[in-house]
Amino acid sequence: MDLTAKQQQNLSLSNTCDCCDRHLRAIHAETVSICARCLPADTNLRTCSACTLRRYCSAECQRNDWPKHRQMCLSSRQQGELRKLHGPHIEARHEAFERFSKKYRLGISFPAAWGMGIGTDSDVSQTHILLIYLDVEDHIGSNINPKFRYLLREARITTESDVRSLFQSRFQEPIQFELAQVNCVRIWLVDDGLPSGLDVTNFVVECVDMDAMRSQVYPTAQCDWLELIRSYFAGGKEPLAIEELVYYTAADDQRVAGNKQWLQKNGENIVMAGIVAMDLPKNRKHLATHCFVIHINVEQKMTDTGNFRFRRSVKHARIQTLEKVKDLFYYDLPNFIGRGQMVRSLLVEPPPNSIRCIIVDDGVPFPNSIQGMAMESIHFTDYYLKLAKRNFPPREWITSLKRLLDDKAFK
Repeated sequence: MDLTAKQQQNLSLSNTCDCCDRHLRAIHAETVSICARCLPADTNLRTCSACTLRRYCSAECQRNDWPKHRQMCLSSRQQGELRKLHGPHIEARHEAFERFSKKYRLGISFPAAWGMGIGTDSDVSQTHILLIYLDVEDHIGSNINPKFRYLLREARITTESDVRSLFQSRFQEPIQFELAQVNCVRIWLVDDGLPSGLDVTNFVVECVDMDAMRSQVYPTAQCDWLELIRSYFAGGKEPLAIEELVYYTAADDQRVAGNKQWLQKNGENIVMAGIVAMDLPKNRKHLATHCFVIHINVEQKMTDTGNFRFRRSVKHARIQTLEKVKDLFYYDLPNFIGRGQMVRSLLVEPPPNSIRCIIVDDGVPFPNSIQGMAMESIHFTDYYLKLAKRNFPPREWITSLKRLLDDKAFK
């Protein structure tokens, strides 16, 4: 499923029923998978007509949720009446605040979930709230259409009791928090330049599969989640790709760029090794069903100038089916570049008679861990001639591959 940024944002705001916690199948983005929480295919979620803050998959869910939703719904309607009493400028600022909170939910879902420790032993999402204070720059173009810019002042993960002590005086009824859900973060957003009663909005963001991704794909990776939220608010950009969100070391960018150069430099030898390993042209039908996969080991050291140098070597190599190779691409994160796009570009889009070769460096986060290339069969004749001149014994191709590819020194 290919979604525009606008469609992705709308999807992120309306994909889950706030009562039964089941979601639309489209939340799985590029995949066609269906999970236990998926609603029937023909389900449409509808919002509460009074406050537009809650979403439901059925009238029954809306009725069941009403005892919990009553306070929120009443407060929302009271806010609408209150902001009118403060004049057009406050009304415009509060409306802009509400629009901002909806627009940026998608972009902060990943860093917020990371900051909460979802998928790790330090997961506090079931007991804590992400509290975000905003600084607001007021650019008044006219009284009719004022403009506002939002910057992050402070963001901290705090307990429900702390939030209650800070904000209970602003509400007539006791604060009732949303129930914590798996892979979800409860967020309170504050613009304290607004009058009391209008200065807080709260919502829940969901990061699908975050627990599995964090524990299985990125167990040792790092993410400056606070700086990501700060830069996202300041820049107003679309959500970043996964590889721009996580890192292992300061050398990642140089290492990934070096892997690409290493693949380009050794592409001819890699293709020839793949031809021998796949036993072409005897097994030519394997071109449509198999892939040549090389896992590399990358050593690195820092120079006196602060740059990094690397030495690459072949760890192991094998022929694998395309279906098995898909396991290398791990999980999709909806609305981010992930498995679906990479599978298409490396395994589906190349001509069926191409030999596909993939290099895997497990020392950097997915998807930067994978580099790929494909060579069409029209070039195979040249490679057969070159193989005849080079020492590439069929039974010792892995030894020949290491001899040709392994770096002798750091570069």
